[in-house]
Amino acid sequence: MRCSIYEVLNSLIYDWRTKPLRGGNESSAFSGQDRAFSEFWKLVRYFHSIYFLGSVQLLFLGIIGEYVFRIYTETQRRPLFIIDEFIE
Repeated sequence: MRCSIYEVLNSLIYDWRTKPLRGGNESSAFSGQDRAFSEFWKLVRYFHSIYFLGSVQLLFLGIIGEYVFRIYTETQRRPLFIIDEFIE
């Protein structure tokens, strides 16, 4: 069975892309690499969501801390300023 150069190049270049669409087996060289690549991006997306939620928590913790600090300074009953001299 003779194959043309076109058929050989077509099978070398495009076969690994179309094999999963045709129901090819999972033992091809690129299927494991693609699976590892997709798992990597799932892991990156997972950590990004954790970092985002953590930053939102820290932001609100800072807002609450500022509020508590202002309440604390008001409860000390200290004057806001000291009058050095009184002019009539």
